[in-house]
Amino acid sequence: MENNDWGNISRRLLRLFLRYIFPFIFVGLIIVILHSTAFGRSLSPYVFMSLIVIIQTIIGGGISGYFTAFLTSIGAYYFLTQPYDSLKFDNTSVSQLIIFFSQFVFIVFIFNKYIKNLTKTNLRNKLLKTSQKKLRSIIDNVSNSIIIIDSSGKIKEANRTFAALNNNNNNWKELIGSSIYTTILWIDNASAQAKLKEAIKNTNLNRPIVYDDCLRINSLDLHYFSLSISKIDDKNSMWEGSILITGEDINERKEYERDLKIAQKNYSKIINSNIVGMVISDSVGNILEINEAFLKIINYSRTEIMNKINLFQLIFPGYINSPKAFLNQAMSNGQSGPNHKELLKKDGSSVPVLSSKILIDGKKKHYLEIVMDLTMQKELDRKKDEFISIASHELKTPLTTIKGYAQLLAENIQDRNNSNYKYIEVINRQLVKLNDIVNDLLDMSRIQSGKLILNLKKIDITQLIKNSIDEISLISLGSNPIVLANNSEETGLVVNADEVRLSQVMSNLLINAVKFSHPTDSIEVGIKVENKKIIVTVKDSGIGIAESEVSKIFDKFYQVETNLDITNKTMGLGLYISKEIITAHGGQIGLTSKLNQGSTFYFSLPIYTD
Repeated sequence: MENNDWGNISRRLLRLFLRYIFPFIFVGLIIVILHSTAFGRSLSPYVFMSLIVIIQTIIGGGISGYFTAFLTSIGAYYFLTQPYDSLKFDNTSVSQLIIFFSQFVFIVFIFNKYIKNLTKTNLRNKLLKTSQKKLRSIIDNVSNSIIIIDSSGKIKEANRTFAALNNNNNNWKELIGSSIYTTILWIDNASAQAKLKEAIKNTNLNRPIVYDDCLRINSLDLHYFSLSISKIDDKNSMWEGSILITGEDINERKEYERDLKIAQKNYSKIINSNIVGMVISDSVGNILEINEAFLKIINYSRTEIMNKINLFQLIFPGYINSPKAFLNQAMSNGQSGPNHKELLKKDGSSVPVLSSKILIDGKKKHYLEIVMDLTMQKELDRKKDEFISIASHELKTPLTTIKGYAQLLAENIQDRNNSNYKYIEVINRQLVKLNDIVNDLLDMSRIQSGKLILNLKKIDITQLIKNSIDEISLISLGSNPIVLANNSEETGLVVNADEVRLSQVMSNLLINAVKFSHPTDSIEVGIKVENKKIIVTVKDSGIGIAESEVSKIFDKFYQVETNLDITNKTMGLGLYISKEIITAHGGQIGLTSKLNQGSTFYFSLPIYTD
């Protein structure tokens, strides 16, 4: 057995001994003493028996006391009932025995009740002291100051936090009995004293008075406190009718609020002084804030638009499907755009803008939209396009004339076997380049003005591609083999297209592949049908294009940065024109590429059906 088991058994045996065996010994011992000594005869046996019952009740409890009462009743009967020192029983003597027993039982009952009540009282006192210690520990360890005062301001109770604020080294007992108005927080602050007195005067049992005040702590620092003053309504409390004051140090919060106000002022200055339009809205277009630059773009006043006009109502109908897509992008990526669109002005006219959305509150779905007015830029683009169109047309005529005379001169010199023929060849090649540039500029001008005209007819696209391959192969002098993929479909593929423009697209893609490939690399052209569309691919194994540049490759004047020695550089209009031509045919054009792993350009066109 373990030590704990032996200990439990020992305690149980001791309790049994004290309750049931010890009374025999105790009573027997007293009877022997009383019976055998003259001293015992001179004392009252009844008193001794009563003491035995009381002592045993205290030692062994109620059950032991009743058992002892029975034994002492027999002892008292033995000594006090005639004939003395005899245990002869008759009706009279039995009645006396019962009287003795009843008296002793009554003594046991009274003392047992008293002991139980005394035990409970002691236990309650211990629990009360423990609770008071715990309560004091809790009160002293809370970060808020706690003070209990009477109506005159005399401090009845305080915690260590309040004592520390008064340079009392956490000794709250020194503050008991002093006036709250003489403590450091209020002693030299007449305004704070007046506020506190007014709050104490007006406090009631139903509602605490709460206010913020600036108080001095430790004789040096000024701190903001949030004070709560309430009357204690507890009839069972020694503090009934007293005033409870709690104080929370809110200095950091006040500093934060001050910094926040400064930040808000600076934010407003930045927003309203910015030349870029800014508007904050929610996911359904409700305008929450807007700056002067944005109002200037749409020619509205703040009062005309706030809480009256939805942001989506300001979007030109042609762009009405774009807001949801840009909101979803901003929600998933944190920002969307920039994207081009048009806004409606107050007079109903439209204004071109470049906008970008930024998610500023994901929980509330609030967005900041930054808007830049493109009116001046669009006007400059229009004038530029107009200039390019006029200049291109003006250049076309003299170029045609010069080219014609150069050809006549070349024939004349060649007939005479003149060695200067090679110079005429150089002139002709440069004239071809210049003519291509002028044609690209003219095409760009037509695209920009919406005047690109297509001469549509049924075309065998396979034959058109083969012709383009043959043409570019002659120009490149076989440096890059151009082949048609083995799995390409070659028969019955007809599209409704402009043959000249489609040939222009194929030439641009093939020349581009040749230009950015090593001389020995082959170029593969593929044709396939998918979902009632003809898809044409031009695949090379050249230098490839970085992922950051793929999205820009079809932009006007964009040229890929490369280390290759490319002598025949262009203006960067070929792919832009190709994209516009394919789009005008109702098709799509695109690119897949990885740096140093080649590129695959592709375009799709609807297959022709009767």
